[in-house]
Amino acid sequence: MRLPRGMPALSGHWLTGFKILFFALLAMALIGVTVGSWKEQQRSNQTNLAYYGAGLRADSELRVSPMGNPASTIVPRSRLLAIDGQPQSPEKTAANRRKIAEALDGPIGRRLEVTMRAPDGAVTTHQIVRGPQYLAASDAAMPLTYRTRAAFYVAVDIILSTLAIVAAILLFRGRPRDPVVALLSTAFLAIPAMSTLLLLGDTALAEAIGTVGGKVASACILLGLLVFPSGRFEPRWSLIGIPLIAAVVLRDQLFAQAPVFDVVPGMLALLTIIAAVLVRYRRLAPGIEGQQVKWAVLGLTILVATQLVSLPLDLLQQRNDDEWFYFVLAVADSVATLLGFVALFGGLIVSLLRFRLYDAEAAISKSAVYAAMTVALIGTFAATEKLIEILSERYLAGDAGAYAGAAGAGLAAVMIAPLHKRMSGWAERRFQKGLLRLRRDLPLLVGDLRETSSTRTLAETALARIIEPVRACRGAILVATAKGEALVASRDVEPAAVSAWLAANRPEEAQRIERDDSLFPYRAPLAADGVGTVGWLLLGPRPDGTMIGKDEREALEGIDEALARALAITRARERQQSNRDRERRGMARRLKELERMVMGLVGQSPKPA
Repeated sequence: MRLPRGMPALSGHWLTGFKILFFALLAMALIGVTVGSWKEQQRSNQTNLAYYGAGLRADSELRVSPMGNPASTIVPRSRLLAIDGQPQSPEKTAANRRKIAEALDGPIGRRLEVTMRAPDGAVTTHQIVRGPQYLAASDAAMPLTYRTRAAFYVAVDIILSTLAIVAAILLFRGRPRDPVVALLSTAFLAIPAMSTLLLLGDTALAEAIGTVGGKVASACILLGLLVFPSGRFEPRWSLIGIPLIAAVVLRDQLFAQAPVFDVVPGMLALLTIIAAVLVRYRRLAPGIEGQQVKWAVLGLTILVATQLVSLPLDLLQQRNDDEWFYFVLAVADSVATLLGFVALFGGLIVSLLRFRLYDAEAAISKSAVYAAMTVALIGTFAATEKLIEILSERYLAGDAGAYAGAAGAGLAAVMIAPLHKRMSGWAERRFQKGLLRLRRDLPLLVGDLRETSSTRTLAETALARIIEPVRACRGAILVATAKGEALVASRDVEPAAVSAWLAANRPEEAQRIERDDSLFPYRAPLAADGVGTVGWLLLGPRPDGTMIGKDEREALEGIDEALARALAITRARERQQSNRDRERRGMARRLKELERMVMGLVGQSPKPA
């Protein structure tokens, strides 16, 4: 059997079927992000208030802790074994969580007998009287009330769903025939579309369909990333990702007897995707497809990083007994998840729509700086606080208390400026080598050439060094003359085209960057103190049609003075050389005339030249 080379492009009936599916999912997603979100909030509130009314709080592992009742004898993070003598399942699912909530629910004053297994294994029975006092005490201890907290979580879900819908629409409008776009846009719409299942009324059926839909959406995202961005299975060994993705979909059936291994297929699939994308990137020549991969890898990397941040936050939540700190961890976890998916959506949109592709290096550089600074500052704060606490306990026989935290925060604040400078320099050397060489090397190069080269040679050399790092598709350097601007260097554009552009545009009259100028949207004066405006640097757009970015413009502003001085010196030297040549020619002409006159006086014919 011949293995496929890639995903087929959509056409004919397949394209029609995809469009029907897309608009059906879009309608479901719009309902899900509005009515579905409202329904989900109602059901979530009902479940949470059933727990809170009994003075309990359940975590993601379905372990319960006492809430708003400091006198409670329930050990935090206990397992709920029975309610009023009825055994409760330990299954860690949303359905079982709601089933337990229904058993705990009831009118105010209802007495509950709950049996718990503490983390140390001890089994105890407790009497609980339902009432609103637990939630009121919790609200008093929290920075926000329960209703505000619930609204925050709903807002995060709505923002995430809205971003998924926007990403799917943008991808569909940009490239509807692309199989990678078809996989990713379908998966993105499936995220909010699942909320419409709550309107079915049959909870079991809705959960069954939602489980299958979620697995299919995950498979579409994984498969789309596996063949990103061209839709081809390159390298060929990337085909092993297909059975791994199938194992992710069927993991509940494959690992029913060993659930501890159910995460293995997903981890192997992600590693295969990352390895395939990196190998594919290294084999690519510089150009658009390489920039596409950079953006996608950036989004995927930030998503993985935020998920790695979420893991310790979730573990801290499960092991934390303080309600205020529990809320802070929950908010941080939600924000990290939201930022991760925003990065993934943004990276894929920019990559597949091929817009601002050449800003990837700047985005990667800034992301690396912020990530490194965050880790360094958090590490500095934690280490300083812990060190002061240890020294205080050992040598001062006391607790530093809030002073340790204040000292750690102060040291971290003092480190921000120098740390940002060092991190920015490191990121520039690592991710923006071309711009670094432009700022560092070009002034030295033109400083050497100005003493020996002609103006044209200097301008052509400088233009070649400028165009490559800023990724402009064409460029020209003009030198100001008494009669107007004269073209001295051009690259990837015909001189006639530059002359025609000059006939219709005067650089000194339009120094701004013009978005509607398809030939030279960027134009900057080459000026320096003492020599004035020597000429003009004209640059075309980048290969994706966008203008050069902010970092590139800042780099060009750093070299314009050196280039202007070099051009002024070569132009002055050429003018002096031209004057000397003219003087020598005049002297030679006068000498010939004088020789002719002398020879005429002595009656001899002048010697032939």
